[in-house]
Amino acid sequence: MSFKSVVKKSRFYQRYRIKKTHSDYKSSSRIVYQKKSKVKQLSEMMMNIKIEVNPNDTLQSWIDTNLYVYNTNKLLENMAPNYSSILNNSIEMLIKQNKGVGEIEVQNRELLLAVKEYICRVISELKKYDTKESRLSLKNFESMLNSEALDISDAIQRILFWSTLFWQCDHKLIGLGRLDKILEKFAPQDEKDPFCNDLICSMFKHLNKYYEYKSAQLLGDIGQIIVVGGLDDENSYYENTLTHIFINACKSVQLPDPKVLLRVSSKMPDKLLMEGLHCIESGCGSPLLSNDDVIVPALIELGYDKVDAFNYITSACWEPASYGNSISQNNIQTINYAFPFARILAKPELVNAKNIEDIIELYQGELTTEIERVLKSVKNVVWERDPLFTFFSTSCKEKDKDISEGGSKYNDYGICTVGLPNVVDSILIYNELVFKEKKYSAEQIYNIWNLAENADQKETLIDDLNKVSSKYFGSDDAYVKKVVDEILEFTKQKIGDFENHLHGKIKIGISSPAYVVAGERTPATFDGRKDSSALSVHISANYAAPLTEIINFAASIKYDHYMTNGNVIDYNLPPTIIKKNLNKVFSVIKSGISLGFYQMQLNVIDSNTLILAKENPERYRNLIVRVWGFSAYFVDLPEDYQDVLIKRVQLSEASF
Repeated sequence: MSFKSVVKKSRFYQRYRIKKTHSDYKSSSRIVYQKKSKVKQLSEMMMNIKIEVNPNDTLQSWIDTNLYVYNTNKLLENMAPNYSSILNNSIEMLIKQNKGVGEIEVQNRELLLAVKEYICRVISELKKYDTKESRLSLKNFESMLNSEALDISDAIQRILFWSTLFWQCDHKLIGLGRLDKILEKFAPQDEKDPFCNDLICSMFKHLNKYYEYKSAQLLGDIGQIIVVGGLDDENSYYENTLTHIFINACKSVQLPDPKVLLRVSSKMPDKLLMEGLHCIESGCGSPLLSNDDVIVPALIELGYDKVDAFNYITSACWEPASYGNSISQNNIQTINYAFPFARILAKPELVNAKNIEDIIELYQGELTTEIERVLKSVKNVVWERDPLFTFFSTSCKEKDKDISEGGSKYNDYGICTVGLPNVVDSILIYNELVFKEKKYSAEQIYNIWNLAENADQKETLIDDLNKVSSKYFGSDDAYVKKVVDEILEFTKQKIGDFENHLHGKIKIGISSPAYVVAGERTPATFDGRKDSSALSVHISANYAAPLTEIINFAASIKYDHYMTNGNVIDYNLPPTIIKKNLNKVFSVIKSGISLGFYQMQLNVIDSNTLILAKENPERYRNLIVRVWGFSAYFVDLPEDYQDVLIKRVQLSEASF
């Protein structure tokens, strides 16, 4: 074993999520190296997985958490396989469909033969038991080998089985896709069907297993999103009984994972939207609302075929992606809008600025450097060969290319952005204090901000900035919107000609999970934010803004083809408000869908509860909150994330 391999293995077993894994899920540490080919490595992995069936459960799922698959390059993540092929075919049928001599057909066939052997091992284990539940499980696994899925139980077991394979291969943030649509033929006639409801609730509990192991940067950051509902074409909204069952299961089980995303539209039934709000009201953090009326046209403008645009899903949090034929690397990097403004505050040229236009021009110069840094970092990323994702991508077989080499139909990358509210507020506050009110001169600002002997004066100035009463980012003010548009249009011009080495484009969005970590690396900004403190969260205001105002603001942003990587309103509602005014909240959101907000996530929580939970974590062990684009237990969050959420909830409470 090489020194490099030893280091990588050591790092794997010391990773946050491995160390946090519950002891019941741990086994002896083993590693599978890539020897002759990646698919042979996965075959060896499946031979060594420790199988742990539960004879008293009709659904089976397990991950051998200490079986490590060694990867040389960057591994694909933030994706949702389209499981239609394994629902509509048996393993034997799929092997016959891959009898050709093309490189990908050979790879698919070798993968499927390994999966067949793995399933046979599972069947042998199940035959050791004779319970009602184990017999049903046995039937489902035998069906996987020889027939298409026979019923809803069989179909759900297949999805669980393949999903755990992705996690076993060390993929992260693996979504579940548009499950109500691909399971359509198994949907019961009645959405209250007890067997189906119990089965879906059981599925949720299985998906929540290995919660610590599956989490990426933070506990709960798992990415297992189930997408439901949505436009089927320009004239109809798609739903079935499973759409309602998935939403109600999320409300019923009250687990942070999996998450549900509801595709909304002005054409959707009121009943379904209200069900979504009842689920949000319960405090589980789901569903996130994703507006098809805005997103589908934007994806078509980006270059998606019409059928793919209407059948979109999302990556780990909120980023729209084509279902089953896209590389979907939608969180590959982050543009920090605030950092370039912090840099111009340290430039002597600032003293020569005569008006807001000069400030914006200085800012654009530094923003260019930031954008170029990000584009350079993603230009030539080398991806690990990936037989699993390649198998689930039909275009890979057609192109005879692995997904890591450009086999997808769409090879675009998504870049998140953070700090836009901070920089917009900074520009406009600077304009107000220096050019309009002339409370400070540009020279005074420069000296106070940059000279070490003026540290006390800088603190006083930052306090003054926090007292500015004007409302900026998030408001209906036309000039605020003009500055926002100017920054976004400038960004789109800079990324417009970019092409990655797979010949894909770049898309951006006004949402990012990096508001804390990027803030730690960002000096103070002119909106009153201090050195190293958190940046603003998604599309939100730094003042006590009503939800209606935020929606109107968000709907005014131009979400064209480059602006399709997730644009999320992040808002907090006190429980008493939504409980007493649910019909009013319904009307506001329904109106906002028609106005054209892009996406929205809501926390239903009060600050007193959060403060008590921070002080007494054991008493609030099951308190779920919405973070980034996922739900998590509040007490599992690092203290800085807890503090950001408490502060934001207090701010929103001030608007009621």
